[in-house]
Amino acid sequence: MMEYQRLLERFDDMSLIVTLILPEHTVDVIKQIGKTMNIAINPEQLIAVLESSDTKWKNKVCYFEREREFVYIDCHKPQDMHQVIIRCLSSEKEKIYNSFYQWVKLRQELYGQPINNDIIDWMHPAEKYEKVINPLLASLQYNEIID
Repeated sequence: MMEYQRLLERFDDMSLIVTLILPEHTVDVIKQIGKTMNIAINPEQLIAVLESSDTKWKNKVCYFEREREFVYIDCHKPQDMHQVIIRCLSSEKEKIYNSFYQWVKLRQELYGQPINNDIIDWMHPAEKYEKVINPLLASLQYNEIID
């Protein structure tokens, strides 16, 4: 349980960005993010989470990390999209987001969702987002990984 709790740590030089991805693109997106961020991705672990029949808990989430950076994936069901949460250096967030934007655009085209909602920096919330729960915290609580 403690391994997930530490994902909530905040760092002044890092950003936490969140996006939703269509399930059929999750493996490609995570591989691309791993490549861009130089994080080793274990495809077998990711596929096991994607194919799990559970509706929540640890079997529906996984993360891959390097030092303080990570990519976290929540594939809980029933859901027609997977949530991807990335903690990265603030100076690299645009580059990282742009590396997988082609898949975000497919979701946006399908659902008509606005572009500017994805790159809200949840690690340094602006005043208007203070009352909105951090999506990583929400995912960990929903999946009953932390209280």
